[in-house]
Amino acid sequence: MSLPVSSAARSSVEALWLETLGTLCDRVAHEVKGALNGVVVNIEVVRSRSGKPDVAGASLHQFAESAAGQLDAVIAMTEAMLMLTRPPRRPLNLAQTARNVEALIGAAARADDKRVEMRGIVDALGSTSADADVARLVIGAAFIAAVDASSAVVCSGTHAADAAVLGWDCEGTEGASPSIDSAVLSLAASEGIEVQGDGSRLSITFPR
Repeated sequence: MSLPVSSAARSSVEALWLETLGTLCDRVAHEVKGALNGVVVNIEVVRSRSGKPDVAGASLHQFAESAAGQLDAVIAMTEAMLMLTRPPRRPLNLAQTARNVEALIGAAARADDKRVEMRGIVDALGSTSADADVARLVIGAAFIAAVDASSAVVCSGTHAADAAVLGWDCEGTEGASPSIDSAVLSLAASEGIEVQGDGSRLSITFPR
């Protein structure tokens, strides 16, 4: 079990997390706005045409379906943002945190014609004994680094009795490897979180 994070380190974690969260929210803001605009447009079409006698109800189905899909996307992104703005639960659920970060960074990346994928094994990772704030920061920083370095990112996980590993395989890096800020790496090391980069692969090992 890790030692309590000092007050100085805690301040550093909070500052770095606010910066990371700001990056995630800035990138997804356009997608939230776009989806909301789509909801408004499609609902307006349904509203304006539904009262006309010569318009069949079935012809409005596609607009209603589009509005529903766009609203679902807004809800998913908003819920992820809300979860990430709250203090993390302790111990940190690695899968839930990774999926919340992916809901934001993935939406923004896909809008830029990038591919971001998470594999189901991530859901079996469980929690970590490392400080929850630090672990969450490392996951956020790793996702941003992977997406920034690659046109296609696959996040997957493996786990054992004493550790859980999140990995990012980055395709199309064109010589650029995922890079995490040294201050984040220092905090990770202090919590027994091991970060390894090997060319186009980034992996993080979290203690149980």
